[in-house]
Amino acid sequence: MGLQGFYENKYHDEHTDYDRKRYMYSNHQSYQGSLNSYNLSYVIDKIKNNRSLKLLVGILGAILMAIAIVLVIILIPLIIKLINFINQYGIQGVIDNISGFLDKIWKGTGK
Repeated sequence: MGLQGFYENKYHDEHTDYDRKRYMYSNHQSYQGSLNSYNLSYVIDKIKNNRSLKLLVGILGAILMAIAIVLVIILIPLIIKLINFINQYGIQGVIDNISGFLDKIWKGTGK
């Protein structure tokens, strides 16, 4: 049969496809590790082949990117304030302020 016949054997291809589907849906403990990878590839294949799922994933991706951009825009002024504070007081000043704040919280005098 040789290599040429091995790749042309349709029974072998159908049999491995059947085994893959059977193990993908099985609940055996011995296949639990590989079951997750089959489910992930199954979901990715479903997304690739379904137009509405592609659209849904695209919309969700755009929404997540928009949220990330808004968070970065909101946090930039806070990061700049932190950098300016560190430049003005140094690392020791930051540590002193943090320890003083934590001491107030510990004692219960939050003012």
